[in-house]
Amino acid sequence: MAGLPQVCRRLFKEFSGPRRYVLLLPTLLLLLLVLWPPLWWYVVRSGYALLPPPELSRHYMVNRSLQDYLDKIGILLEPKESPCGPGKDAPIIIMVSTTAPRAGQRTAVRETWGLYQPTLFVMGIYGDREKQLAENTREAEEYHDLLVFDFRDQKENQTLKTALMMKYTLLRCPIAHFMLKTQDNAMVNPWMLNKVIWQHLDRPLVG
Repeated sequence: MAGLPQVCRRLFKEFSGPRRYVLLLPTLLLLLLVLWPPLWWYVVRSGYALLPPPELSRHYMVNRSLQDYLDKIGILLEPKESPCGPGKDAPIIIMVSTTAPRAGQRTAVRETWGLYQPTLFVMGIYGDREKQLAENTREAEEYHDLLVFDFRDQKENQTLKTALMMKYTLLRCPIAHFMLKTQDNAMVNPWMLNKVIWQHLDRPLVG
């Protein structure tokens, strides 16, 4: 029975000649076929990650302090009369995330479940600033439910929009026990929402 050193020498001798290349080539091709898809995916994804962000994505790219952002972002439009003013009972205020072009969605909310709870529509600047503010001013004068903040309204800034909703609620609507953040394409059951809120007024969070 041959020992291990002899077996190794025999194998090395078998693959040390031209036969080695004949067997090696199919092996490399097989490895290439197997590894090519994940390697291609990795190269493409890494390339995207190394690309500089779009110009708009640099908006308010200052530091990692949320408070610094909130201190710098002002309100361009807000209701003259708060839904949480004197003599009003607002156990919950609904903040609807929207963007300037989605006027139809805002109208749908106003004509349905938005009739039954204090509801504000929150947006930033989307597209041409002056044109948007002119259109939003007309809409605000008609419905008195728009909140327009001075920040670029894009998906990279959704954290800012949510934080601004919370800040506004704390400052302008302190009597509210809860704030509901939702979208302009969501359906809310206002009667069930009201029932749940009144049953859990002592809870810090309801989900």
